[in-house]
Order: sequence, then structure tokens, then C-alpha cells
Amino acid sequence: MIYSNKFIYLLMPLVFLFSANLMAQDDKKHSLEDEAKALQFRINNNFTLGSFNGANFSYKRHTADDKAHRIGLTLATSSLNREFPDRANNPETEAFNFLLDGSFTWMNYVDPDAVIKLYYGYGPGLRFGYDKDFNGDDNVENTDKDRILGIAALGYAGVEWFFHPSVSIHAEYGAALRLDFERQLQRQELGTGNVNEDEVNTTIFSLAPTNVLFGISVYF
Repeated sequence: MIYSNKFIYLLMPLVFLFSANLMAQDDKKHSLEDEAKALQFRINNNFTLGSFNGANFSYKRHTADDKAHRIGLTLATSSLNREFPDRANNPETEAFNFLLDGSFTWMNYVDPDAVIKLYYGYGPGLRFGYDKDFNGDDNVENTDKDRILGIAALGYAGVEWFFHPSVSIHAEYGAALRLDFERQLQRQELGTGNVNEDEVNTTIFSLAPTNVLFGISVYF
């Protein structure tokens, strides 16, 4: 089943190209024009729709036929509180996680009137994350705090095909150059009143490709 999904995923761009040639679209049968706007969704390998480019929100606005701005925003958070009043020392666990990841990119279309429209884009990304974990009882309290601030240089290229004047399908591949700064604070407070603290600062530099993305854009 896994191999069949991968095969379908690899076959989809060929199907789009073949179908486009058969349909032979007329010029301007698309929404690539000044002031056009679009919401973008990802096509998953089971053909369901999800977030595009890892973003909860992906929005595109054209400033010309061949130029556009794209904004991606990801917000994830969770909270946990667990108490054990029936156990000795009344242990308690708390956890809180927060991640905000955003990007702004400039898009350029090589030939917006072509049947298969080649585009590329580039721009900055910004990431902020915060994690807090607490484990404690009457004798010992352990608290871990982790803060992450990251910046990135993003680049991508793809192809887009309109099967309806207001709806298109696209395939995209890219890469990200990232620099993340992480500050981790570990605090242990003993029942005797003694406190132990340890701080670790980490810098992470990475260059990595992104997965091939298949998506659908709805213009309005």
C-alpha cells in the first residue's frame, strides 16, 4: 500500500502535463492577474486536502500577471496538567508547548500565459517556539524551559496548471537555509530549599531540501 501511494504521487505530475496538452487551454484562461488572491491547500497522498507548505494558513496575492506575494503561517500549541492526589507525595505533571512559524516570499512566473506555468519564489522565514515541562511532588520540583528563535532563507520552484479559470493544481520543490537559537533552562528545587539551575545555549545551522508538495489553489 505504501509503494502504491508513492507511485501515484510520482505519477500525478505526468497526468497533469498529459491532460493539459489534451485540453489545449486558451490564453488567459486563468486567474494570474493583478490583484488576484488565492488560498492554497495541500493534496495528501490519500487525496485529502491539508495545510500547504506546512502552514495552517497559506495565502497568495498577485501584484502583476507574473508576480505575487505568498504568506504562510503555522500556529501549534498544547497544554497538559496531570495530578495524582491518591499517590504518595501528591505528584503533579504540567506541560505547555507553543510554536509560531511564518514565511513571506516573492513569487515570479516565467510565462503566465503558458499552459504549464513555471514559477519560482524566495523570501525569509521566522520561527518562535516555547516549551515548558514541570514534574514535581512534595520533595522535588523539576522545571525545564526551552525557547527557540529561528530565521530562515527559503527558496522553491514549481509548475502550475489551471483546470478551471479559478482553480489550479501545482507541484513544488524547495530548500531552506535555517539558523536557530535555542535557550534551555533546567531548574531543580528540593524540599530542603536548595535550588539547582543549569542553562544551555545552542546554535543550530542547517540546509535541507523540502519534500515535493502537490497542492491546489482557489482564486477569488
